[in-house]
Amino acid sequence: MAQSTPFTEQQTQQPQIEVSDEEFEKFAMAFQHVRAITMGAQQEMADAVQQEGMDIKRFNEIHNAHLNPEVEVTATTEEKQKHETILKEIETIQVNIQGAMEEKIQEQGLTLQRFEQIALKMENDPELQQKLREHFQN
Repeated sequence: MAQSTPFTEQQTQQPQIEVSDEEFEKFAMAFQHVRAITMGAQQEMADAVQQEGMDIKRFNEIHNAHLNPEVEVTATTEEKQKHETILKEIETIQVNIQGAMEEKIQEQGLTLQRFEQIALKMENDPELQQKLREHFQN
């Protein structure tokens, strides 16, 4: 029975894909739009926390405890209610940004799957990362 090693697992998880210059240009434009949408959404989420009268650091403490039962935090009933209200708002924001990102990706002529494939390749390809940096510097 063949054993898998981290190297062979990585190879099977990340197929080698080629990215043409035309496809790279499409990806770069979509990436720029996605980054702008993401930055705007982060601000919207921070605003949602603050509009409920909660400090972002405190929200994160309560949220981490909510996600991980091993993390203990003392929260008042009011804080727990605010946390739930904020979570609902953040979920709405996330649904909206997902749709906006997919729309911008498709407007550039890429499918969401292809965009994600190129983004995954980008994470592990220093040459492609450099090409993207140079693209944005020009």
